[in-house]
Amino acid sequence: MAWEWGTYISSTPRVVKSPTGSGQLSGITKISASGDHSVAIKNDGTVWAWGANGNGQLGNNTTTASANPVQVKDTSGSGFLTNTTAISAGSVNTIIIDSNSTVLDWGANTYGQIGDDTNVTNKLPTYVKYTAGADYLGGITSVASSPTGSHTLALKNDGTVWAWGLNGNGQLGDGSIVNKYKPIAVKDASGNNYLTGITAIAVGGNYSLALKNDGTVWAWGNNAAGQLGDNTTTQRLLPVQVRDATGIAYLINITAISAGSSHSLALRNDGVVFAWGANTNGQLGDNAITQRNIPVQTKDTAGTGVLTNITAISGGSTHTL
Repeated sequence: MAWEWGTYISSTPRVVKSPTGSGQLSGITKISASGDHSVAIKNDGTVWAWGANGNGQLGNNTTTASANPVQVKDTSGSGFLTNTTAISAGSVNTIIIDSNSTVLDWGANTYGQIGDDTNVTNKLPTYVKYTAGADYLGGITSVASSPTGSHTLALKNDGTVWAWGLNGNGQLGDGSIVNKYKPIAVKDASGNNYLTGITAIAVGGNYSLALKNDGTVWAWGNNAAGQLGDNTTTQRLLPVQVRDATGIAYLINITAISAGSSHSLALRNDGVVFAWGANTNGQLGDNAITQRNIPVQTKDTAGTGVLTNITAISGGSTHTL
């Protein structure tokens, strides 16, 4: 079953109700939440969504908000989505991967964030197109949407990264600031080839992160708060390697990454957490509120040692778990 709590709902967890409001939503295997709506996959591969729906992000062919879960329809609107394996909720859109490793997206599309080669809002799931525009993006293993719902990343089974949507800060990593209405492959640091060997992706507010199979971290896009971790606040249109705490060498042996609105996180193989970027609310956990342009180690509860034995990380808008 699914549980939910937070602003305008409850300060303690509550069980998410069934679509009728009389029972409980059960059989759930995966969940994702944005600021205003939530989505869940059931063990039968169906998708259920609730919350705000002003851009059709609930995928039920309406723009009516729902306090109870509604079932996401299929691309025709006459049936329901099935065989879903992964989900990601953006601020104003929703993305899923199906059992064929293809991607479907729906909701707001002002910047092309649905990836269907248009900028038309869609209240029903639509397939994300391939670069050629004639086929659908396939071989995808994971997806991540910006907290603002403005751009999306997808990781392909060959280790390449694909991006689409808003690109005003270079967050698509193709060396330009031109919005893309269908996916493009993220380039490498030289801009001459494509980024490869990627095992995980994360999306922040107008910037992007990627973890390589050698344990290094790469970042591109907005860098006003130092969230790219390259010891500058310079916007990057191509990936740059995240530096270590010295600001000279590079972060290594990383096993997981996450992004908030303007801060980034990395988990090292020894269970130590590194954080960098905006820190106004203490989201870096270093017992300060000073912006960090290079990674710092998150401290323990006493503030005198380092947090250890961590197995998973997650960045919220301005807080960290």
